[in-house]
Amino acid sequence: MIEYFRRILNDQFDASLCTLGACVEACPEPHWEGTIGRRPFWQVAYHTLFYVDLYLSLDEASYEPRPWHRQGDQNLDLDAAPGPPHSKDVVRRYVAHCSDKVAKTIVVETPDSLERDSGFPWYRMSRGEHHLTSVRHVQHHAGQLCAYLRREVGLGVDWYGKASD
Repeated sequence: MIEYFRRILNDQFDASLCTLGACVEACPEPHWEGTIGRRPFWQVAYHTLFYVDLYLSLDEASYEPRPWHRQGDQNLDLDAAPGPPHSKDVVRRYVAHCSDKVAKTIVVETPDSLERDSGFPWYRMSRGEHHLTSVRHVQHHAGQLCAYLRREVGLGVDWYGKASD
């Protein structure tokens, strides 16, 4: 059963990251700083990836910032005013990094590790449930990015049921 759960969790994480990555790829440069709610396109994408990266760690103390992080990125929430935009290339690399980290993290999860606390005191749930919450978070923001691209640019973005779709 654990093999099955790891496979479907990995597939759904990958599919959500593929959708997000497709949005990043499709976004024309003039729209990279276009506003979604109160924040620019790039910040919504980067915020999403930052939290995937963080929450795949065992806890906040074990998280290792990426080389492209800048001062203040560690507290990147959508209420914070954005700094200068990260380039599309940086965000592309971050999508790839998160996909790799998903594969490396999920494959070693065990029933015991999935039942343990999430490792983040502000999330009172098991690590397994927290992984599902992270997939939902990616899809939430990927949906925002897709809607922006359709509405503002006239571009449709593929939806992935699985990364292999």
